[in-house]
Amino acid sequence: MLNLLCPHCYKMVSFPASAAGTEAPCPDCGKPFPIPAKYTPTVSPPPVPPPPAPRPTEPALAAPTHAPDATLPTGYTRSRGFTISPCVVSWIPVASLTAILLLTFLPWVGVYPGGHPVYTQGAWRAVSGWPTRSIQLEDLMLKELPPPSVYDRTPSDWFIMLPYLFVLFLAVAVAWAERIDSPRVAERIPALWPIRSALLAGLAGAALVLVSVEAARGFGLERAMHAAVSEKFADERQKAATTGEREKVDFKENQELAKFELERTGWFCLVLTLHVVALLAMLGRVGLDRRGSKPPPRIVFQY
Repeated sequence: MLNLLCPHCYKMVSFPASAAGTEAPCPDCGKPFPIPAKYTPTVSPPPVPPPPAPRPTEPALAAPTHAPDATLPTGYTRSRGFTISPCVVSWIPVASLTAILLLTFLPWVGVYPGGHPVYTQGAWRAVSGWPTRSIQLEDLMLKELPPPSVYDRTPSDWFIMLPYLFVLFLAVAVAWAERIDSPRVAERIPALWPIRSALLAGLAGAALVLVSVEAARGFGLERAMHAAVSEKFADERQKAATTGEREKVDFKENQELAKFELERTGWFCLVLTLHVVALLAMLGRVGLDRRGSKPPPRIVFQY
């Protein structure tokens, strides 16, 4: 039996099951209305998954091709760059100045006839005016150059090298104190601590000027060698003043000097390079400090 609500009289009425899906009159009011058909639930099959996408034909480990950067100027396809790290720049002066201080104990200039050191002179020996010497090899030079010996001729350059060493010591101390950033040091020199970067740059520049002046005028050992060779050809030069053959005497002096192989060592060249690097690093630090909160600069090469 089907129990339904008549949509006309709103009474519950009953119909046989065979009347489902037909139209029949209401037993009470007599008005017809459709009788709904029976509902038979069905289960739908699961959806068929789509077929897998085809694999790419090119090999999976193919080398990636470098696409040109759209921001590069016309004609350039690649760019490489590096960032100037303020931390690295801040450590360059202390490392350079410390290395220079250690190099002061090595020979900066020497006399090496045949590759053997007869006389050598560094920063400390330039202060005292006493170059290191080989007694056995010095006897051979005494036979070729007039007395006194080059050792006795070497003057002291204390008025340049002593201030240089003092400034260098002070620069190394300030550089390490600035890197350690000790509160005790800041309390002891409250007036200088805020300007420590400028102070260190000034000391590095002063040391470079002093060693450059010494190099320009010549170390004491260099001047002593030149004086000994010039004295050997003094008579010939005096005669050449009247005969006009000064060029020949100059040539002989240069040949004699070259025979003793008076030269500045690679240590001295390294010292000058480190002085320049330290000064440039200090100037770079001043520029980086003025940038404030801006990101560090970056150098880019385009090719």
